[in-house]
Amino acid sequence: MTGVMGYDVKTKEYYTYQNRRINAVYHGTGDLFSSVFVGSMLKGKDWRDAARIAADYTAHTIEVTLQNPKKPWYGVDFEATLPDLINS
Repeated sequence: MTGVMGYDVKTKEYYTYQNRRINAVYHGTGDLFSSVFVGSMLKGKDWRDAARIAADYTAHTIEVTLQNPKKPWYGVDFEATLPDLINS
């Protein structure tokens, strides 16, 4: 499952976001998630929205990589999905 959990110390509330399960494993998905999360926060999103955007983009990139006939073994094909992230 691609998702995220967090805890808001100000409101004392837990946050969970999950999306579909993708049966694949690639190197670099944590780096991808972290980069999109931080980038979203720098663009003014709150941490919950940034986490959702990062989780969805990571899942989307895994799906696109799985559709690539060359299926890179070294990591996700994020270059193919950067336009999707920019336009979101």
